Amino acid sequence: MNNPSWLIEKYIFDENVNKFKDVFKKLNIKYKIFEYHPFMEIDCSSLFNDDDCVIFYGSLNLARDLRKKSKWVPGVWGDLNKLKCTTYYNYLGEFLLNSDYIMLPYGELLRRKEFLFNNVGNNDALFIRPDSGFKTFTGTVIYKNSYEADVKQLGFYDVDAANIVIVSEPKNIYEEYRMICVDKQIVTGCMYKLNRKEHHSTSVPEEVFEFATKIANKWQPDNCFTIDVCKTDDGYKLVEINSFSSSGFYVCDIEKIVTAATEMAIKEFKEFDV
Repeated sequence: MNNPSWLIEKYIFDENVNKFKDVFKKLNIKYKIFEYHPFMEIDCSSLFNDDDCVIFYGSLNLARDLRKKSKWVPGVWGDLNKLKCTTYYNYLGEFLLNSDYIMLPYGELLRRKEFLFNNVGNNDALFIRPDSGFKTFTGTVIYKNSYEADVKQLGFYDVDAANIVIVSEPKNIYEEYRMICVDKQIVTGCMYKLNRKEHHSTSVPEEVFEFATKIANKWQPDNCFTIDVCKTDDGYKLVEINSFSSSGFYVCDIEKIVTAATEMAIKEFKEFDV
């Protein structure tokens, strides 16, 4: 087989595009930069052959289209069904930051207001996030004195009344790390938030690597994915898992990511081609 090629979506995660290009050149890896527009028709065969080994990196929108239309292996690492909270919470509940969750339809939030505050509220506040791996809205804290308005505001993000949301007690978070998992190994990681404010650092405590490794060995949605870990009053916890193909890598070591992912792609391609 030919060595795997990478398809990088233009304008997405631009902060690392030049690093990717440098690594591709250094490792003699072929790649294409593709500009995608919403609702455009994609001719996958104009980019690569159907039987090529290709790794995609870009937006969730394009990733979703490519999973439907392309035949590349591995193509997109990002099964949105497996990235739903209703899926992975079953396997990783013991590690969760929001382990005291209640799941219910978005349309029930107003009716169940008192029930939610009585059971998972803290200081008249709740944390709410979508179940969907497509992230129809960003997880947020909403307050009792503005609850109705805050809930309705979430509806502006095309949230259907039947869409499941997760409600839990707000927690104090001090540090947040993005860890990159390939074949159950944590190949690199970085800090991306400090005291809830964006803060990038390549310094990651060994305890974070050890915690993320436990998660990776318990269950994984794909052979490559990302794990977000946070430091709390109760130690390190799992914020969420995300797709490899559509997650920002911040200041992670791009060469380590490309090397490990390329090796994994070769392995998947060979298994598929047997």
